[in-house]
Amino acid sequence: MIRRSQEFGFHIENLVRTVIHKILIKKNDTSIHDISKEENALDPTETQSIKTRKGNYIDCGDVLRLFDYNYKEKHTMIVFCYNQETSKRVINRILELNMNEEFKKVLFGTVKREDIENLDKYIKSIPMNGRTKTHSNTYKSMAKTLKESSNGWISYAPKVDSKCQRRLQCSIRNLDEFLEKNPSLVLSDTRDCMLRNISFPKEHEGFEQRVRHKKQELDLSLSSLQI
Repeated sequence: MIRRSQEFGFHIENLVRTVIHKILIKKNDTSIHDISKEENALDPTETQSIKTRKGNYIDCGDVLRLFDYNYKEKHTMIVFCYNQETSKRVINRILELNMNEEFKKVLFGTVKREDIENLDKYIKSIPMNGRTKTHSNTYKSMAKTLKESSNGWISYAPKVDSKCQRRLQCSIRNLDEFLEKNPSLVLSDTRDCMLRNISFPKEHEGFEQRVRHKKQELDLSLSSLQI
């Protein structure tokens, strides 16, 4: 069975649950942590965030949620990097990043929460089915200014469509450069598909490459608005 591309991250998360932590899979939800302290079989003081990536970036979801993490606690971002081979995805690298207070400082630089809130509020104030070129120019300009003025690595990605989608997402762009310039944040970097000395499934069948279709209207999706 060919599964949709967006299901891959959830598939990997559930493999981390069953293979690494020996716990039950879960339905897709909005929990702050993918693996909580209570679920962590290897370290009950640590929470984990599971990410997958093919390109040179990591999508990090809702920017305010990321900003509001408690970085004083032990939290690890586990990134599964993969190659696409027809309908199969092959894990070629597993990264573990330390989401500590230094991590937050490197990502967000000097930005304040209220600055992010201002952009978020503007995006959500755009009328449903009422987005205009002025709206898109404004939030793109605000996002660009926010990144450039903060000297942080986070890219702000307004996700706004012509109907009702109004979200402010974020990502770490230029991942290889980020890793090179911030080695203290890298807890581990393996290419043998091992996680915490446990073998992790390398090949994953049934995940075809996402095909993007051209739209007549201006595409203001997440992928086109990375600042």
